[in-house]
Amino acid sequence: MEYRAAQEEFSAALARLLESRSPLRVLDAGCGSDTNLALPHGAHVVGVDISADALEQNTHVDERIVGDLETIELPPAGFDLIVCWDVLEHLRRPERALRTFAEALAPGGLLVLGVPNVLSVKGLVTKCTPYAFHRWAYSRAGSSRTDPHRTFLRFAIAPRAIRRWAGRSGLTEEFSTFFEAPIQARTRQAMRLSGWRWAALSRLVRLVSLGVVATDDSDYLAIYAKRAGT
Repeated sequence: MEYRAAQEEFSAALARLLESRSPLRVLDAGCGSDTNLALPHGAHVVGVDISADALEQNTHVDERIVGDLETIELPPAGFDLIVCWDVLEHLRRPERALRTFAEALAPGGLLVLGVPNVLSVKGLVTKCTPYAFHRWAYSRAGSSRTDPHRTFLRFAIAPRAIRRWAGRSGLTEEFSTFFEAPIQARTRQAMRLSGWRWAALSRLVRLVSLGVVATDDSDYLAIYAKRAGT
């Protein structure tokens, strides 16, 4: 799916799930200097990031906490919505952050996760290549004026692994979609990997990996709800 279409489907699903929920206490985990989604009016947003400078630039948060998502302590059942977007891939032990999110989410609360699909061409290339290559790819794609964060992309955040973790943690998947990240689309176009070339490569990848590795489905976006009594 194209990024724009995935974003539209996600936004509609989140708006439906947040309907009549007010006021909202929101945790933007790894928020950086900006936000990835529009929140309902009156939401109280707590931003957590390891960079104090990035937090100071973020005008969308009401509270700022400088902290590491692998070790931070959050109030149990303290948030109605937790958003963690393009962050888990940068953690050495993302399962610790996921466990913290599950505990910090109020019953009935929602968890939004956006992560690269490690079992995709983009994910595996990212995981298996050095940081210098990541810097080159970002500069070639023109996706950012700053260097990318170091990436670990543990298999603990593969979509199937997240779904298994969610089931064990009392979370139900309310929405999910896969899409091709803009950086992949720009990079392969710059490398003239489009049209029949990309289609042929996709078929080859599926054949060699026995259908395990994806090409277009480079990223995963999902919304989970915490079941009552968990």
